Amino acid sequence: MTLRALIFDVDGTLADTEEAHRQAFNAAFIELELWWDWGPQLYAQLLRVSGGKERIHAYWKSRGDRSKEFDGGAVQATVDRLHEIKTAVYEQAV
Repeated sequence: MTLRALIFDVDGTLADTEEAHRQAFNAAFIELELWWDWGPQLYAQLLRVSGGKERIHAYWKSRGDRSKEFDGGAVQATVDRLHEIKTAVYEQAV
């Protein structure tokens, strides 16, 4: 068999998956009791930041949030956990 075509896909190119990602982020926030809510308009703005973990960091910094989850240098651990939960929720959704 000769390869005649090759399709490269970046998440969201062949299928619009951003709404599932947005909902998964919100589920992760609830699970860790952050009570953040990324509505569709806010999420559209946040998509300017590439990468889920980077997006969480950018949002946190924009809020100036000093909640207990981020005290004592635990920012990266919290971001990692949020992203892990978000990924699991997203995978279940799709």
